[in-house]
Amino acid sequence: MTDTTPPISPEFKQYVHSLVEKSDVRIQSVTWEEKKYWIKRPEHPQGKDKWLKRHPQALFQHEIDAIAHMNKLQAPAAKMVLHGDNFLVLEDVGTTLNQILAQKERSISSKSIIIKQAASALAQLHSLDIIHGRPAIRDIAYDGNHIHFIDFEAQLNLKRLEYNKTRDLLIFIHDLCRNEKYIPHALVLEAIAQYREMKGEEMWQKALGYVGRFKWLYYFLQLFRPIAHSDLIALYKVFETVASLKSIPR
Repeated sequence: MTDTTPPISPEFKQYVHSLVEKSDVRIQSVTWEEKKYWIKRPEHPQGKDKWLKRHPQALFQHEIDAIAHMNKLQAPAAKMVLHGDNFLVLEDVGTTLNQILAQKERSISSKSIIIKQAASALAQLHSLDIIHGRPAIRDIAYDGNHIHFIDFEAQLNLKRLEYNKTRDLLIFIHDLCRNEKYIPHALVLEAIAQYREMKGEEMWQKALGYVGRFKWLYYFLQLFRPIAHSDLIALYKVFETVASLKSIPR
């Protein structure tokens, strides 16, 4: 991906610093010279979250380091254009896929192209040994040309790298199944095929094995089918989709 971002001007840096000093809001949008950016600050956990996120500044520094690493590798992630001890600035990367897929005026063929691009981008992440942690479609953005992932939840140096790549893939499939009110099931199958085609076959085979080991859970959850809501219905569809593709080669 070619970098077309203009150099950050001293005036923009000064403007960002002034905004950071005036407010401690977690995430803030800003427009500069007709280009949109997002300012992000460390969390200030309250109540029980203080125990879950005991070191917010260290976590924030890790996020800065992780984004810088992904940008260096030209991974499909938002570009960080500026950062300091208590803030970072990301380029806006477009509209999230959950909003795009919900657009009734958008054609199925257009949605198909975007979903396959997202599957390719996920395979690219994994080929770089980067995991997202929760690649739901609300955490995937499209700017009209490229796919970018946002709101990464996982650290880069995880020992269970293969497991987490497999988990990424299954979460991605689950969320597509969850949004089948906006897309036909055929597009979910296209996304899986695209991921496999883009050097994702190894992870797909591991996903098959993982789902196979939990087949008992599928039969147990059938007890709740009459009262199932969207997340559980999507989980049924994941099991059924994987089963239907288990013996089908690329």
